[in-house]
Amino acid sequence: MSQTIADYYVQQGREEGREEGRQEFLLTQLEHRFGVLPPPARQKLLAIRDPASLRDLTIRLLDAKSLEELGFN
Repeated sequence: MSQTIADYYVQQGREEGREEGRQEFLLTQLEHRFGVLPPPARQKLLAIRDPASLRDLTIRLLDAKSLEELGFN
């Protein structure tokens, strides 16, 4: 079965929604653990689009002792 243009855009919307959800989850977790993020760190997080990078950051957050350890300096 071929994908219609509408199906394509629905799929794109779902992927963007998942990405935004991961970013929001990470933002909540980072701020709970380290306090309000400085604007450059927040911008850096929101610039991450790759799902694998977001998952990796989620895992690394579990053991991180600082924002710097996560690359948010």
